[in-house]
Parts: sequence; C-alpha cells; structure tokens
Amino acid sequence: VLSWPRRARRGDPGWAHRRTPESGAAMRSGARLDRAASYYWLGDYPKAIADYDDLIKKDPNNVDAYFGRGLCYSKLKDYTPALADLNKVVQINPQHRTAFEDIANAYLAQGQLSDAIEAYGHSIKNNPQDANPFYMRANANKRLGKTTEALNDFSSAINLEPGRFEFY
Repeated sequence: VLSWPRRARRGDPGWAHRRTPESGAAMRSGARLDRAASYYWLGDYPKAIADYDDLIKKDPNNVDAYFGRGLCYSKLKDYTPALADLNKVVQINPQHRTAFEDIANAYLAQGQLSDAIEAYGHSIKNNPQDANPFYMRANANKRLGKTTEALNDFSSAINLEPGRFEFY
C-alpha cells in the first residue's frame, strides 16, 4: 500500500488511513486510494472523486474514500456533498481524528458559525492535543462576539503550540 512516500499532513485525503487504518477495506484498496489522493494533490478533484466513487461502490463503509471525497467536494466549494461525506465518516467512525474539523471548516466557509463551533467541539473531544480546532473555534466565537469563549480557545491553542507563528 505504501508504494511511494507521502507527506502526512492535515487535508491529505490519504493521511488518516496512513496513520491508523480507519477500515480494513481501505488498506486493501491501496492503489486506487493512492491514485485518488494523487489526483487530489494535483487539484484534479473530478478524477479523484471518480476513484473515490468506485471505492465506495466496492465498500460502502470505506471511511477513507468518504473522507477523501468529502475533502475534494470542499475544495470545489460544493459543501452539501462534502458535509454528507464527512458526516458519513463520523457515522462509521465517530473517533475519526480529523473529520469533525473538516465538517467544521465546511460550516465555517458557509458562514454557519454555530454549527462550526459545535463541530470544532467534537474535533477537540476526539483530539484534545491538536491546537488547530481550538484556534479555529476561537475565530468563530470571535466572529459571533463571544469574546470570553474566544479568549479561552486562543489560550488553549497557544498553550498547545506555543511556537506556532500564526497564533501571535
């Protein structure tokens, strides 16, 4: 499955399954999943979506295919199918490391701040050592005029990653 080196980073549709297998089927779908992720990296989201569609047809519980397809739809700013796919990810695996954050980002992009704040809360619950959802939730709270909540989240983000330049 690891046919060539990949960068493990947030927003990589292959990132989650490379770190921890979210589903056995995803690990068995190696080449197709790698190709879909490659199309994603190249910005060819329609081709990536086509590969993810095929993976989902073969395994309707393939968390990584739903996750990758959801990220593609988000990149295309097509948030309805993005949210459907990302919500399917957390339906199959409520402990997914990054799906709630991506759900929150989709809500945020649409100006649905309260929904974004709720989803960032789920992301924080699943991964409390990740500063990013604290930082993003703080910004959403700030936009809603919830200064105390924003201050608390900004402080949490800074405490978790004191050297991160965008926190200053």
